[in-house]
Amino acid sequence: MKKDIKGYAGLEYITLSVPVRQTKHGEVIDAKLESIERAIAEKIILEHVPVRGGEVKFFRKLLGMSLNDFSSKFGLTSTGVLKWEKEPQKYIGRMNELGVRMLVIELLRIQGAETGFSGLVQDRPAPIHLTVKVA
Repeated sequence: MKKDIKGYAGLEYITLSVPVRQTKHGEVIDAKLESIERAIAEKIILEHVPVRGGEVKFFRKLLGMSLNDFSSKFGLTSTGVLKWEKEPQKYIGRMNELGVRMLVIELLRIQGAETGFSGLVQDRPAPIHLTVKVA
């Protein structure tokens, strides 16, 4: 059985379609958290969703990186990245988005992702509605 869940990790445009199973306590998601979050990250990257503070926080936590570790990859201070994360709806800018996208593609080894500059950073509308199907 599948169930749709709207919003995830502060990303209001995400709808998850996840397998669920019935237990004596009610329905529970029948998928690993890592699988769900990786599927979301891949969808964000492949669908060219603009990277805002909310996506930065989601990616950083998915990658298991502290603020210091994440910010050092970009030559920034942890305060700078924290500022992005505290403004989850604010776009982080083209060059920062490029760096974040490249890091996520590399560390998660996302197949089929654009890797050229013009494919990674382009004029995009506001975030779209994404439905992420988890096996």
